[in-house]
Amino acid sequence: MTANNDPFAAFPATAAGTSGADLTALDGLDLSQVEVAEEFSFRAPEPGFHNAVVTRTECRLSSKGLPMAVLTYAIDDTNDPDHGVVVLGYTVLYFKRTEQGRTTRVLNPGFRRMLEAVDLWREDPRERAPMLNAAGLKTTVDRLFALMLRRKCTIKTSVAAPRQRVDRETGQPMFNPDGSPLMGSPRGQVDEVGKPRASGDDPLTRVERCSLLG
Repeated sequence: MTANNDPFAAFPATAAGTSGADLTALDGLDLSQVEVAEEFSFRAPEPGFHNAVVTRTECRLSSKGLPMAVLTYAIDDTNDPDHGVVVLGYTVLYFKRTEQGRTTRVLNPGFRRMLEAVDLWREDPRERAPMLNAAGLKTTVDRLFALMLRRKCTIKTSVAAPRQRVDRETGQPMFNPDGSPLMGSPRGQVDEVGKPRASGDDPLTRVERCSLLG
């Protein structure tokens, strides 16, 4: 920082003095009071077990149009070489099963385990119905997310195969100039979630499988 507190003062001015870029998208935008997020990395962590914390919860639609819970896990063990790496975990709330020409909706066991992990699941169908019907489902998921946020856990990760990139505006697959598919980077995925473990513990014996994810 320079004496006049101008972080750009050390850079030589351009000949024109401005970049010439179209900045109309910034009209009226004030970022002076926004929260500054901690810097995370979205690279794939080393496959295996990591201590992590849930930093974000949200609901999205899957590629098949099914609602799913999306949890963001940040590896928070300072002794872990992957400290700060972020991995997303996806759990659809239900899936469709077709048998003998008849399609039914089936509650995802992973969603049930998430509810069990925070003591929201009810075994009695009569108690469970108001939680999962059209009137109560949003409230249930909102409570689930509130209880999950900032929750510490151990995650088991693996590396998912790269996927072909898709244009966000058109939804069409993208290709390299030579016609080959434009692939994204390998990404980490969460396979199992369990209770947090002490540093140095054997994760194979301490992790309680799938308390949160399917």
